[in-house]
Amino acid sequence: MKDSEFEDNRVEFTARELMESDIPEPQWIVPGFISPGLTLLAGTAKCGKSWLGLGLATSVSLGLPALGKIEVEKTGVLYLALEDIAVRLQNRLSTILQDKEAPDNLHIFLEWPKFNQGGLQKLDSWLTLHSYVKLVIIDVYAKIKNPTQKRNWYEQDYDDLGELKKLSKKHSIAIILIVHLNKGKDFEDPLNAITGSTGMTGAPDTLSLLRSNRQMTSGKLMIVGRDVQQIELTLRFDSQSTSWVIEGDSEEYKISDQRIAILNLLRDKKQPMKSSEIAKALGKKDNAIRQLLSKLHRDRDVIKPMHGLYAIPNNNNHIDNNNNN
Repeated sequence: MKDSEFEDNRVEFTARELMESDIPEPQWIVPGFISPGLTLLAGTAKCGKSWLGLGLATSVSLGLPALGKIEVEKTGVLYLALEDIAVRLQNRLSTILQDKEAPDNLHIFLEWPKFNQGGLQKLDSWLTLHSYVKLVIIDVYAKIKNPTQKRNWYEQDYDDLGELKKLSKKHSIAIILIVHLNKGKDFEDPLNAITGSTGMTGAPDTLSLLRSNRQMTSGKLMIVGRDVQQIELTLRFDSQSTSWVIEGDSEEYKISDQRIAILNLLRDKKQPMKSSEIAKALGKKDNAIRQLLSKLHRDRDVIKPMHGLYAIPNNNNHIDNNNNN
């Protein structure tokens, strides 16, 4: 049984088959933030959502650190700038790129048909022809979504977003929908202020909320989802590059409390452990721990001596240094 066949085609299996299968980790677009699937990026008007979206699109298409700190793999990007005009985008890109060459794998559209006018089918066909594109950013979702009908609002939102999720799975891509927050609402949970029904927050894989001060010089990015560790990043708007960047030292982003807990556990056990064993020992969900182990393995903080087992490398001075930080 091939791993890809299990992931893509199988919809029925036993618990033993599931646990004994080696299902590949998702290929992150922006590690810890954007993975294949559907992401909602919400914020109030003039909070810098479009700057954030364009900055992510540029970083990923060039293979440069996203938010100034997060290493990414270079890949193609489709950016639907449905509230912009060409001259404004040209000015914004010129400040973001500075002296860098403009990427030819960043495709920009200023217009796109609504889903009920063939927009979803067009997106499917376009992605088929441009298989190297792995990130789609739609700014804003309201410009292409189906008009509100008389049926249940929740069902419509959930079904519409479900179609986008199917598309993201079909093409193994990440889709970011930029949406607005309801004006004048001050909910205890800010995610409840996202425009639309609860279907808007229930259907996506990841929810991201950008909040900034009135001058748009600093902000907070809250990220919560099914496959990501819940985090809140402190951002600063760099006026020179006109981009949102993570505030503080890059090591502060790289090393989290859970990462340190994993490293300490493996060091104390002095023997390889499965992700499920680590999750049980730390009282965490297995999926979240597997995501962190994948990052630690990529950063060479842990090794995989055997399939499905993780351990501290023999030469782990850099780990001790990270913990000291």
